Amino acid sequence: MPGDYSESDIYARKRWRVVQLLVDRFWQRWKKENIHQMQIRQKWIETKRNISVNNIVILQDECDRLGWKLGRVVNTLPSSDGLVRSVRVQTYDFGARQEYTRPVTKLVCLIKSETV
Repeated sequence: MPGDYSESDIYARKRWRVVQLLVDRFWQRWKKENIHQMQIRQKWIETKRNISVNNIVILQDECDRLGWKLGRVVNTLPSSDGLVRSVRVQTYDFGARQEYTRPVTKLVCLIKSETV
């Protein structure tokens, strides 16, 4: 079954299964090491620039490889102190638009818009 691999597959005669196992290992390592470096998680002690409308973000969800969604912030939801704690994100999946409400701690901001 595609997507179900074990350590014994590294010695398989079929090259496809070996390649799939290596790709799965790469994806798991990338999730553990790189995505956390892209998203700086610090306490909100000092005021920093808020996420704004039209920022391009990755929705950080638990999913398989190639399953993380790329989206655009369409609305910010500030808290009572005026800081943005959650946002509405619009994604495009196979031509269908979907909107999600996510906290900013579950987003990785890739491209920030020019407006402040």
